[in-house]
Amino acid sequence: MKHLLIFFVAIVISTAIILYAYHQMYGARFGFTYFCKKGDLWGCIELGKLEKEEGKREKARAIFKQAGDNGNADAFYFLGLMEEEEKKPIDAKYYYEMGCGEGASDACCALGKIEKLYGNPKKAKGYFKAGCQKWHAGSCVELGLMEDDAGNRSEAKRLFQIACDRNSPSGCGWLGVMEKELKNLDLALKYFRIACDGGDEIGCKWLKEIDKKGQ
Repeated sequence: MKHLLIFFVAIVISTAIILYAYHQMYGARFGFTYFCKKGDLWGCIELGKLEKEEGKREKARAIFKQAGDNGNADAFYFLGLMEEEEKKPIDAKYYYEMGCGEGASDACCALGKIEKLYGNPKKAKGYFKAGCQKWHAGSCVELGLMEDDAGNRSEAKRLFQIACDRNSPSGCGWLGVMEKELKNLDLALKYFRIACDGGDEIGCKWLKEIDKKGQ
């Protein structure tokens, strides 16, 4: 019975997300609100995102806080994001630290970017590493770029490969750059195509360059 209930919840939330994606806001709001009130924290997260998109920022903030207080670490990432959008870096960092500490990989990556921006590479690297270990592809890319800057090219390539394998267009783009530098043009083209298909500017740029040269 419990498994059937979980399956039902997953189906309804998935349906609400699809409605949201196709801008069927009334149906999406109904689904997210229903499950948020029933205590489903992902329903609350999606409801908060919908409120934020519609410009109801205080309502969104209250929903994210409720989800965070009830144990959803990703809610702290969205709270941090809102603070960052409002140019409140100290408050943003506070929420990102809470989220990262409780396992939200997006929050770890966001923290790493803040520390890197403020000239704290050691801290930044630690947060990117934490995010990458939690299967966050963007963190692996950021960590790879730092390793590349430090001259650790084999480690950088390993991290870009991990990110690419996790469906990161950026990871595939940087992996293509490394393969091109190693004169592995077939592999480079493969990764540039994957990256460009995913919307990565680096991949698209190098595809055009290679086409121009006829390589």
